[in-house]
Amino acid sequence: ILPRLVNSSLSASSARHGDAIRVPLSQPVTAADVAPAAQPQQAPSTAMRVVTVPLDNWKSASFYLTDQEMM
Repeated sequence: ILPRLVNSSLSASSARHGDAIRVPLSQPVTAADVAPAAQPQQAPSTAMRVVTVPLDNWKSASFYLTDQEMM
């Protein structure tokens, strides 16, 4: 199930050294206690922001999986 949950829509955005991808991030929202009020509370901003990630360094991390772990 996990591979289906991973956002792979950025995989074709760039593939060359020096390119950059724009990753959308949602604004952090803090939890608050619920209290009855005559007027509704102001909703927090849910506008998306974008972070640009330059692909200027190639890195790798080697790891080993057994056949059982891969299943």
